[in-house]
Amino acid sequence: MRNSTIFLLPLLFGATLAACANGDKAGDDTDTDATSDTDVAVDTDVAIDTDVAPLAKPALGDQIDRVGRPAVSTLLVDAFNSGSMADITHDNYNQDASASTWASSWSAKIAASAAIWDSFDTSCGNSIAAGGGSPSGATYNITGSLFADDQLYVNAAGTDCTQYMSVELGAIGLFSDGSCGGRTPAYDTTDVTLSLLIIGQESGVGDGVSLSMGDDKFPFLAAPN
Repeated sequence: MRNSTIFLLPLLFGATLAACANGDKAGDDTDTDATSDTDVAVDTDVAIDTDVAPLAKPALGDQIDRVGRPAVSTLLVDAFNSGSMADITHDNYNQDASASTWASSWSAKIAASAAIWDSFDTSCGNSIAAGGGSPSGATYNITGSLFADDQLYVNAAGTDCTQYMSVELGAIGLFSDGSCGGRTPAYDTTDVTLSLLIIGQESGVGDGVSLSMGDDKFPFLAAPN
């Protein structure tokens, strides 16, 4: 009896050690006692290369169009001529990038068109800056110079923007309301231009297309007419 007990004790002791030392069955790959290694350092020292040179601006090609005040080229540059010569004139006007010579290059041609527009209400001399009375050779010189300088002028000190061409009209002593000028979506610019050319006022003549202001946020899109 005693010898049998002594023989079994090492076996039981060995089995007990095996059970305590290994909670997993042999061949089981799930290590329930494994801990996550939280000591792996994150490399925050990777430098971002800020020395890469920006891409060069694309080179501009030849100018093919210019739009300062809307409808100037349509209404005043060979407006009453047709055919290939009129097309050539429009192309030359649009390709002219020399603002310093716009007046000398285009005032006379614009003045000639302005004289025709002034006759549309059968009352000559009441066009913008025409001065009233019987027209003479110089009657439309101011109008020619005004529209030849085909740029939008803005009064940066103005707090309201309520009148198209306000700055330009003020410069020639006409009915400016002193607002910022420029061009906002609220200006029906073609109606204003036609009214100035035909009756010498900022309203009263329309092009038959109603103004659709669209959204008041960029890009100011409106439903097509």
